[in-house]
Amino acid sequence: MQNQDSIVPLCLPAGFLKESVDDRDDEISRSTHSKSRSERYRITLSWFFGLAVFALSTTMRSHWHVASLMNGTLLLLGLSMAVVGCMGRVWCSLYIDGFKTSQLVSCGPYSICRNPLYFFSAIGAVGVAFGTATFLVPAIVVIGFAVYYPLIIRREQGRLLRLHGAEFTDYCSRVPVFFPRLHSVKVPETYVMYPRIVGRSLVEATWFVWFTMVFHLIHQLHQRTDLLPTLFGSF
Repeated sequence: MQNQDSIVPLCLPAGFLKESVDDRDDEISRSTHSKSRSERYRITLSWFFGLAVFALSTTMRSHWHVASLMNGTLLLLGLSMAVVGCMGRVWCSLYIDGFKTSQLVSCGPYSICRNPLYFFSAIGAVGVAFGTATFLVPAIVVIGFAVYYPLIIRREQGRLLRLHGAEFTDYCSRVPVFFPRLHSVKVPETYVMYPRIVGRSLVEATWFVWFTMVFHLIHQLHQRTDLLPTLFGSF
């Protein structure tokens, strides 16, 4: 059996295994202090946005009947995008969890675009929105991502440039910011992962699928019962 100490990820700087996990966590913690306010509150703001969209869905009735072809198509599209978003985030977690800003990861999903977590999150979030069986809610989600996340990406790029310098500049010259370049994927033969951290990310990623079903359940309640208030309808 191969000793774990001999497994060196091909896309990370040689010798990184000499660092202890505690040292890496300390470095990540220190780098957090240099984050901008928008970066620090990103998750909180995302949850507030999600709750606002959820509240909207509970007061809105889709014009597509539950038995219509369009209803089934939108649900299938939503679930498909949610699954892609879920699997994509798990793929990213396998490479980034345990390293974050302490190492510049440039293989796997990070070899096709610089922000794959945000890309797959966007796909998953739009999929969840299609669970409402409308086009309005997905459009709101797309606009929300398009307005807010470019700011986050620019701030994070500035911080990564300060941390990694010329190495990050070279990485930016080879890899697109957001939309993946699939033919450029690079997968190492071996890689070090942290199962406990990855396991937590796996559970979190499945929320896309569950939320899609919750939104579709709300749509069903609007169509079949009078349990929820209907303030307006939408396609």
